[in-house]
Amino acid sequence: MADRGGHPHCARLPAPAGPWAILAVYVVAETLAGLAEPALGANGTSLDAALGYLASPLALLLVSLGAIRWGRRGGPPTRWPGLGWAAAGLAAGVALKIGGDLLVSLEAAVLGRVPHGNNPLTMHPGSFSGAWALVCLMLAINVAAPVAEEFFFRGLLFGWLRTRLGLWSAVLVGGALFAAAHASPGLLLPLTLVGAGLCLLYERSGTLWTPVLAHAALNGLAMGAALLHP
Repeated sequence: MADRGGHPHCARLPAPAGPWAILAVYVVAETLAGLAEPALGANGTSLDAALGYLASPLALLLVSLGAIRWGRRGGPPTRWPGLGWAAAGLAAGVALKIGGDLLVSLEAAVLGRVPHGNNPLTMHPGSFSGAWALVCLMLAINVAAPVAEEFFFRGLLFGWLRTRLGLWSAVLVGGALFAAAHASPGLLLPLTLVGAGLCLLYERSGTLWTPVLAHAALNGLAMGAALLHP
């Protein structure tokens, strides 16, 4: 069954919630995360800081699952991808990391400055000393964040966009909103590329776990590079 854009996959990408419900999910999740996150300051320990980073995606995931569970339009497909799509997701994560880094380098060459990133290890050097703090941070960035953000940005937001827009318009808008939500002005283009690529993975594979794997691979590479070259 094709949508107005003529793409047959729209029937596999339902919109579990409307636009106001999606906005409410994001606001509630951010509010809960803000209440749970301790400050990265002198009064907080490394473990406090890491748990703060873990609180944000967990809040987003719980509220997103609630919206999907109680929505009236079905839920996003979450079957485990076959070996081919799982490998494609991991490979896409590597490709998106490389593509994003190339855009960052291009922006630095054109503007004469390196865009400020959003990697906690580079934003707050030395703030995550200790094994438990580092384990919690890795769980937050490499596991919780990919799952939570894919359920929200692809499962809820992109699912709704695909019911209103053609494929490429939905991909571009979904990618731009993903970039805007990360509040990194210097990384708008790279994060839009990443968000758009993840939308396409979801569209083509028909399951959220493919972009989850890509997102996890991308974040894992970024965190690994920050650990190797602090």
